Amino acid sequence: MSFVAECPAPAFRQLRDSDVDAAVAILDAAAEWLLARGIRQWTTTYPRELYQRAQERGENFGLFDDDRVVAIVTVTSAPPEWEAELRGHEVRWITKLAVAADCHGYGFGRQLAQEVLEHLRREGAPRAWLDCRNGPLVAFYESLGFERITNKVVEFATGPLDVVLMKSNL
Repeated sequence: MSFVAECPAPAFRQLRDSDVDAAVAILDAAAEWLLARGIRQWTTTYPRELYQRAQERGENFGLFDDDRVVAIVTVTSAPPEWEAELRGHEVRWITKLAVAADCHGYGFGRQLAQEVLEHLRREGAPRAWLDCRNGPLVAFYESLGFERITNKVVEFATGPLDVVLMKSNL
């Protein structure tokens, strides 16, 4: 007789200060992976001091397999490039969703996105917002229930990007 042991599902929780180094390493590796493939989703690595500020505000979350962070996300306020489009809306902004390089292909990004949406529902948020480069990620977020609102070319310090504003009603 054989059996398959069930592994516990990764757990979603707010990052602790002791998780920040691992989270920043995931962000750095994700940016390098994208840039090495010519994918201009993130045009540079994210500054640690900005990530640390988000940590101090309690905005960083992760998906944990045992005690190891395997995916990260930040929930914050809207970025300035969408100020005009979001004026008058209550905004819970999802950003910096990234999966550890050796954990790609296991569905952790999808699971983390679903977990953060459920977290926002429990908080009573009416909707979640995000943006992404106009490309394959749009379909990924649409599969999670996000709808495309608009797109525009945004000028970043590293050059222009065609980005799509998306929302999910919770």
